[in-house]
Amino acid sequence: MGLAAGRNARAEAAARVDYRWDVRVLEPSPPTVTEPPFFADDPTAGGEVGPVERPGSRTWAEVCDTENDPDLRAWCEDRWLVRRPLQPLPDASVAARKVLHGVAEHTLASARQAANGKIGLRFTYHGFGTPFFGDDRQLRVEDGVLVDGDQRQPLDVDPAAARALGDWFGFCASLLEQVRGDGPSRVQLWPEHFDMAVDLGPDGQRANFGGSPGDDDHPEPYLYVGPFSEHDDDPFWNEPFGASLTYQELLDGADPLAFFRTGRELLGFS
Repeated sequence: MGLAAGRNARAEAAARVDYRWDVRVLEPSPPTVTEPPFFADDPTAGGEVGPVERPGSRTWAEVCDTENDPDLRAWCEDRWLVRRPLQPLPDASVAARKVLHGVAEHTLASARQAANGKIGLRFTYHGFGTPFFGDDRQLRVEDGVLVDGDQRQPLDVDPAAARALGDWFGFCASLLEQVRGDGPSRVQLWPEHFDMAVDLGPDGQRANFGGSPGDDDHPEPYLYVGPFSEHDDDPFWNEPFGASLTYQELLDGADPLAFFRTGRELLGFS
């Protein structure tokens, strides 16, 4: 694989609206960040237009409403800048998850770790990938294809299932960045468990808020709240590790932000 630079998602978004605003997106964007502790850009900090609600800025959804531009809305939904409904999973989703989990852990995360000691990944266009590292290098998976600059390598996965996994991570990123607010933690895709998560709350009430693409006990994706310490016996806590909201419940119309808000309220912080 070569070291050509990856795509610049923020610059692409700025061009899409004719550079009228300082924009922010969910995907990593260059240049490489070399400062600790995250060695990665904050996707939603600052800007006049962004994917989540922030004081002093507008959301992409608000821009789409104002512009009354269906093509712009479709473009934003394709990148999860505007959240859209999830779709039923393809039959090959479990097999694709297992293959891509290995790619995340042994190819993408290991390349980033060799450069700066970090393993955290992020949602990227139609998939997942690293933040930029080294000489503005990024590795990512797009529709089941491993992308490293101008080099592309098809992986042994069903493209539709790989795309559905990318949509799941985009959906999770859009939710978790909203839940994170201005907190000190970052939303990251952890390659060991293949979960996208952020930890929030004060000491004694802290919890992981995240989204899993599925595991041995849950064949389909799910959202979760995982407290660091013991919690009360409210029916909300329906898992040994805390609480989950299933993919089917989301397809049936459950409110994912309300699920996360309930977790925060039961843990005693807003």
